[in-house]
Amino acid sequence: MGRWGEPPAKAARERSIAVRMKKPPKTFLTTPENVGKENNLYPPWVEKLWNLYEGDLIRVAGDLDAGALQQGDERYLLLHVSALKPRKASFLDDLNDYQASHNLLPFAETNLPIERVNAVLRTLPYAKTWRWRVLLPPQGERFIISDRGLCEFGDLDRRTGKPWPSHGAFFPLGPAVGVLGFRHEPSLHRRVLRRLDFSERLTLNRGYTALLNLRLWEDAERFVVAHLRDRALIENIDNGAQIRLDPDGPYRFRRFSFLGD
Repeated sequence: MGRWGEPPAKAARERSIAVRMKKPPKTFLTTPENVGKENNLYPPWVEKLWNLYEGDLIRVAGDLDAGALQQGDERYLLLHVSALKPRKASFLDDLNDYQASHNLLPFAETNLPIERVNAVLRTLPYAKTWRWRVLLPPQGERFIISDRGLCEFGDLDRRTGKPWPSHGAFFPLGPAVGVLGFRHEPSLHRRVLRRLDFSERLTLNRGYTALLNLRLWEDAERFVVAHLRDRALIENIDNGAQIRLDPDGPYRFRRFSFLGD
């Protein structure tokens, strides 16, 4: 969250950010250390696992923003996206919803640490098979981020009623950069799939930054975070105003109908 904060000279956790809460509904300025830290959520050995990539992720996100991702740093991005859901405070509820829907016994609180790790290990191989795109907002626009750290799109666009080509998720890594991951469909995607390839950088057309930000708000559990200058944006993000999407599709100079084409 510190990448959304100002001034950059301060430590990331001490920078000022704009926050909008869902319950109670309010928007205010604060710092990442006041909203992003939940004490005693993980045992020490699980914290050590997160520390394996957290420190490098800040550097890698900056390199990705600058278009200078170093070889081998893809692993930090994959660890980040694979751990987002298992790291949630409400992950036990997610696990037991799945257990109940499959007529399986629920997990106890004591099972939670190892099940967090198991979930990361299950997700990593899957993430390696996805197509990845680096998304950039047009000049003057910025991404927000939610407490979940991602938003998902499914097989049907609720706004148009048209099917998406594939299922995927968007992961903002800063106000000016994010990564989109989606399942490779050989019948739809002409380009040969290259694993762990983050070289495709696409600038969004008008309306699509707003669409992704709205999805981030809708998918948030408790709050979203934005740059200081975007306080009004998150305060009014669900006011019912129609998002006008560029008729040329989501990407500048690329004739795609959907984000995951």
